[in-house]
Amino acid sequence: MKLHSGHALASASLLVAEQELGEAIKLLPFQDLALSRVTVAMTACDSVVMTSLIESSPNVVKEATACDDPVISVPVGDVEQLLHGVNGCHVRPRDVETMGKQLARTLLTPGCEGRNAIIARGLDLASVARQIVTEYKKVLGELTEVATHQVLEEKEH
Repeated sequence: MKLHSGHALASASLLVAEQELGEAIKLLPFQDLALSRVTVAMTACDSVVMTSLIESSPNVVKEATACDDPVISVPVGDVEQLLHGVNGCHVRPRDVETMGKQLARTLLTPGCEGRNAIIARGLDLASVARQIVTEYKKVLGELTEVATHQVLEEKEH
């Protein structure tokens, strides 16, 4: 069954996983969670299910992998590239049965090596900060060259 709402898909997938496992699972929707509580919630989670309809590069996936939480996500934004080859993380079609069964398998075989993948891909905080500083220095250097060139031209005239 295909559901178009992200929350509806997560909720229905959870029911499938509960049937597979024979026990209740608690769903904690992150969209209503204060930003200051996200990391705490992630460390308490056994798995993160990402079912957004539209994303570019979802921070929740990067945050979950940085916390070594297994991620089950629909293919949205750059999730397939972010999770490619990351042990314990899976991209599945927007389908209730598929997502639910993957969630059950993931909860039975916990473990994720996401933090190492985040660092290897240069997506950790320190690497991103270095990349931003490098870009700013590059732009400032180019602006300095342009300004110097303009001053020299004005002196020639």
